Amino acid sequence: MTHTREELEKKLYKEIVAIAKSLEVKASGKKDEIIDRILSSGSEESSEKTTTTTTTTTNTTSTPSTKKPAPKRKLETKEESEEEESEEEVVEEKVKKAAAKPKPAASKKKAAAKKATTTRSTKKHKKEAEEEEDVEMDKEDEEEDGDEDMSIDPNNNNVKSKSPDVKQTVSAKKGPKSSIELKKWHTKGSIVYYLDEYISKPKIAGFDLDYTIVKTKSGNVHSINANDWLWWNTVVPERLVEKYKEGYHIVIFSNQGGIKSGSQRDNVKYNAITKKILAIADELKIPIGCFIATDDDINKKPSKSMWDFMLEECTDGSDIPIQISESFYVGDAAGRPEGWKPGAKADFSNSDSGFAKTVGMEFQTPEQFFLDEPPFEVNLSELIPAAPRTGAVVEGGSITCKEFEMVIFVGFPASGKSTFARKHYEPAGYVIVNGDTLKSKPAQIKLAKQSLAEKKSVVIDNTNGLSSTRAEWIALAKQYGASIRCFRFRTSYDLAMHLNYYRERTLNVKHISEMVYRIFNKNLVEPTLSEGFKEINFVNFILDIKPEQESQYFIANPKAKSKKTK
Repeated sequence: MTHTREELEKKLYKEIVAIAKSLEVKASGKKDEIIDRILSSGSEESSEKTTTTTTTTTNTTSTPSTKKPAPKRKLETKEESEEEESEEEVVEEKVKKAAAKPKPAASKKKAAAKKATTTRSTKKHKKEAEEEEDVEMDKEDEEEDGDEDMSIDPNNNNVKSKSPDVKQTVSAKKGPKSSIELKKWHTKGSIVYYLDEYISKPKIAGFDLDYTIVKTKSGNVHSINANDWLWWNTVVPERLVEKYKEGYHIVIFSNQGGIKSGSQRDNVKYNAITKKILAIADELKIPIGCFIATDDDINKKPSKSMWDFMLEECTDGSDIPIQISESFYVGDAAGRPEGWKPGAKADFSNSDSGFAKTVGMEFQTPEQFFLDEPPFEVNLSELIPAAPRTGAVVEGGSITCKEFEMVIFVGFPASGKSTFARKHYEPAGYVIVNGDTLKSKPAQIKLAKQSLAEKKSVVIDNTNGLSSTRAEWIALAKQYGASIRCFRFRTSYDLAMHLNYYRERTLNVKHISEMVYRIFNKNLVEPTLSEGFKEINFVNFILDIKPEQESQYFIANPKAKSKKTK
């Protein structure tokens, strides 16, 4: 298939706009400007302590089954919302160019809001207009501070896919009686959903869709149209009907990030998936429910947002609670490594096992549930990035000082910067300048100027990965005679990504796309004394959360990979 330059440019622009919108960064303007805002965006809160080291230099087997064998799966490229590598490289190249360009002044338009509820009929989504912007946004994702002050033991993390730790009686209350129209597709934010009946039974049998219930008829990784599907195994419909007769609601929870949401919705993909679900329901001849996360945001598994939405807005409102300990979820994204059984490829993700653990219900793979294969053991300690649990808060120097100064943070989103600022600098009288609370770059500059003019020390609490970004703040500090120190947060890429997913699950904050991390990591310019810093200090992450948070913390980043089995 060939593409024109115009088609590729349009596709790239839409991808960039979608990422910007997911971060609540202004998404209109030239590609270079939007990329620059994405790079400047991010947020840095999680449940943690941090440790500072001061320096003045920069350092930089499964058994055979009597049932039909499981079909071979094409997994590495299955993930619905993973960006293409070629596009990522193009974006990164644009970022480099954008960093050296001045920002042109221009105007902006307000985007039209789209109605939340839709039917099966399609609507042609509006073309995204390219407009120039006069203001660069350093918007960071909204977040809340997590609980702190108690360490936990990360040992003993060997768990089976059939989770043994959720067998205690656990239930969840339903929300008020739903008023949504049944047998019709609806949209709530980036969740697309369908119900044949309201959730009234106490038990849920949850299932992923692709390569769990169905596979493609064409043999392609992704369906080419609404009719391109077959049962994953011929026993699937029989087992689903069996569970329904046993008193379970049959509910599908699926990530389909390629659909996107709002004005970015791909109506061709939307129509294909919704028609396919209805065809599946017609063949089963039993009521089903379906919840689809259509974007790379907080609603995407392993977050339990779709589950929570189901309980809050899709039930009969009765006093009969949902028995989570009697419910279960089946999915193919279990984090199994290459060779988990002879000839098997690695799972593309562990988002399904993570989803089940986030909700607190039993998890099974399709092979286990439909074919009676034994559960596969996954060593969670291999998937959780190492983090020290003890250490002095300050080593070799002071975090704050009496001298009039500006402190500039440098580090990944979710690396602990905002928590560090609130814990140490707010009590000392420093003014915190943060894009999350101030929304725009001009507002940040205004607050910094006002504070410096009053001889108040300030902290620039953003990612600040580019030397050009830091130069603006350094120049401002010099203008008011403030000394300048840098705090480089050493939280690793993998750990920051893990914390990103952890706080999304526990604090209900917006998800930061992995592409933002990749761009930051590839284009990071390490701070040096020659930039004008009096000293550069390094901050290390120290894990410090309460025991009750352990079960949620030790759910792996869905893209973390297990090692090959022996």
